[in-house]
Amino acid sequence: MKYLAVLFIALLGVVMISGSVMEDDLYELVREFANDPAPRHGRNGCVNRFAKNICGDLVSQKNCRAASRMGRFARQHCQFLCGLC
Repeated sequence: MKYLAVLFIALLGVVMISGSVMEDDLYELVREFANDPAPRHGRNGCVNRFAKNICGDLVSQKNCRAASRMGRFARQHCQFLCGLC
């Protein structure tokens, strides 16, 4: 019974330590998205409907002209990036 109690306490300590590490990573991601400097709105209601991690990193300006699913997505959702304003 003593061994079971020691094992339970050790397991609880491991869970608490790994939980605090994951919590720090989560706070870092939240801070990154909150401080995103990329403008999402342009003139005349021209809007990037997604943040910089999609319209800018994943979808680039060269995708705006392609006749593909990525190009169609870029022209529809990343208008400010594609210069369709």
